Amino acid sequence: MGSRRHEVKLPTAGASHAGELLHAHTQPSGVMQHVEPGHRVLIHAAAGGVGQILSQWAKHLGATVIGTTGSEEKAAVARARIAA
Repeated sequence: MGSRRHEVKLPTAGASHAGELLHAHTQPSGVMQHVEPGHRVLIHAAAGGVGQILSQWAKHLGATVIGTTGSEEKAAVARARIAA
């Protein structure tokens, strides 16, 4: 089976639009419908609210989650939430 690649153009949004971004990209036509067991998923700002939700969701779907954070303290938060 060949590798499939999906590209999704994300809207330009500030931190105040995080809820809208989550809503827009977690619908059945959004990004997460393409996540399958064995996939690797990169989550930016993995310690933030949206990042934590997407990280846990991707892990639940069987993906390997790779997250970025701005500090070691935030990395610890992200690791703890993903492990939960």
